[in-house]
Amino acid sequence: MGFDFIWMEMEHSPISLETVRNIVLATRGLPAVPFARPPVNELWTAKRLLDAGVLGVVFPFTSTPELARRARFIRKQVTQLPSKMRFVAAQFNALLHDDLWIRLAQHSNGLATRLYDATKGIDGVTYDAAPQVNSVFPMLPAHLIEPLQAWCFFWPWDVTRDQVRWMTAWDTTADDVDRFAAGVAALCAAR
Repeated sequence: MGFDFIWMEMEHSPISLETVRNIVLATRGLPAVPFARPPVNELWTAKRLLDAGVLGVVFPFTSTPELARRARFIRKQVTQLPSKMRFVAAQFNALLHDDLWIRLAQHSNGLATRLYDATKGIDGVTYDAAPQVNSVFPMLPAHLIEPLQAWCFFWPWDVTRDQVRWMTAWDTTADDVDRFAAGVAALCAAR
């Protein structure tokens, strides 16, 4: 006898993040998919649960359309725990063949540099340093962060400095970067 999923209830019980992680580790190799409901509807709690190994997050108190829209940005990406470890080797075989992983990394890193170059001269956008990988960390005027996130979602990085994180990926195009930089410039100019 087995279970299709395991539900870890954090909203109405004293289960800690550490306990969730221990339950996930104890169920490794079983067909049951671990789900958890965090105690509050905050995106950082979902990220911590995903890092602990759960494969699904059910948000409490999702009472507005805005809260539901924000939840869609929570998902495991790189180094995700694939569902029951099926067909993972095929992905790695493709990435390792002919150094595809290197070409994809060079592509996304190059587009981060392009994004940095396209935005570093925009009035109101400042940087501590040029990007070293596929992410850039600009500081923005505080009043522009939320409207910019509404247009094209991204995560805050250091809220005490109004610093955010913009990412590029293997499937980001130069047109994507140019369009995003133009949007940043337009919003900064309008406010």
